[in-house]
Amino acid sequence: IERNDGDVLSFSYDDSQYTYTYTSNINKGGILPIDNGWLDVEAELHIAYYAGILGKPTKHLIASQKDKFGYSSNEETYEYVLDADEYVKTCTITSKDNVSSYNYTFK
Repeated sequence: IERNDGDVLSFSYDDSQYTYTYTSNINKGGILPIDNGWLDVEAELHIAYYAGILGKPTKHLIASQKDKFGYSSNEETYEYVLDADEYVKTCTITSKDNVSSYNYTFK
């Protein structure tokens, strides 16, 4: 895992490599977009992440994720709508095959 200023720049395991870019927005709610390679859509890992068991969230909101698995690769971009307090209201994830949106509520 390569880190800089509270953000993960890249990580790898086996034949998989992930690289990230970030927005200038602080990650006030500590979110990690659902399609992110760190958690891979496993519900148990999401629970562990938000419980703080997997360490601190990134300092900034993720702008893009590039992943490479052997000879194949993919890129996702993340766009956010923030509320008046600069917490994420909506995250839209775009890849070559799909567009997904997720809503967040902070209380």
